[in-house]
Amino acid sequence: MVGPSKIPSSCPWCPLASSGGFISFLLLSLLPFLITMMGILGYWGAHLKTSESIAHTCRRELLNSQQTAGNMLQKLLALNPLAKALRAEKQLALAAMAAAAASVNPGAFQAALQWYQNVIRQQLSLDKVQRGLVTSANLAISRGSVVARAKVLKKVKTLENKWEHFLKVEVRSVKSTAGILAVHPDVLAELAPAYELNREFHRQQSSQLIWKKQMSVLPTQWLSHWTHLKFTQIEFCAASIEQREHKWVAKPIRDKPLSSL
Repeated sequence: MVGPSKIPSSCPWCPLASSGGFISFLLLSLLPFLITMMGILGYWGAHLKTSESIAHTCRRELLNSQQTAGNMLQKLLALNPLAKALRAEKQLALAAMAAAAASVNPGAFQAALQWYQNVIRQQLSLDKVQRGLVTSANLAISRGSVVARAKVLKKVKTLENKWEHFLKVEVRSVKSTAGILAVHPDVLAELAPAYELNREFHRQQSSQLIWKKQMSVLPTQWLSHWTHLKFTQIEFCAASIEQREHKWVAKPIRDKPLSSL
């Protein structure tokens, strides 16, 4: 009589004889895939974190400079009523001078001349203030772009030190576009004119920094299979100003770059 057969203890498929063995076998089979997915997720998380960190550093500087420009614009536009009033007063003084000259009245002419000269002095003083505001705004915008560029490169260096054993973070082809205070005088060649916004105010006022960021895995003992992984992306930060409740405030631009590399 033949007894029940027994599975030899040396057979290779013995772990499958129990559910616990099957699960262990399945996990071992999936281990390379799980490690790969964890690596990809970690790499993508590092990419998003570095991108946001660099953009935040850049955006902060551009917003600060644009807010300074916005304050200058607020003061400049507030001077428009005075500029228009002085322009009208100058025309009245000129008319008075012409009337006095026509009537051959030296006393009236001298009084009108003094009136006219007083208006010109006020216009010269106002014009100096206006030009100073425009210059200060443009300097702030330009300085903001320079500082933003320097801080972006410094931030990249900090991130390289943070990830120095695993990742290499590079920023290349950094291109900055500094805007201007996008206004123009309402009358050309006029002393102390009123200022108006340019037709393409948003585009001309905006400042932008755009760059190409590249991340790659450094060759190490544990990441030797990942050294081919490299990611390149165009990134940017930009800012402008807009009017909110009669005040000019800085605003970030997030939707798309103003210009390309």
